[in-house]
Amino acid sequence: MGYLSIAGISLPPNAFIVSAGFLLPINSGMNPLLYSRTIGRLASTIKAKLMKNLSISGVSLDLLPKRRKQSVKREVTQVIEEGPTV
Repeated sequence: MGYLSIAGISLPPNAFIVSAGFLLPINSGMNPLLYSRTIGRLASTIKAKLMKNLSISGVSLDLLPKRRKQSVKREVTQVIEEGPTV
């Protein structure tokens, strides 16, 4: 609607009422469904790429002791979920 207004097209006041009363609640209800799926996929992709980059940079997770390997995976997961700690 904003783009239509910028383009110089005038909208009837009822269009804004319908938008605020009907379309916005539908959008708000769908956002958690859309973004929770997207964020989960994004986190998985980032985690896979980080693990691959660790292997490419010479840090082979297979050569690490089992406890250290689990620790590295946990740290990568924490960075993805919470962001880096400085």
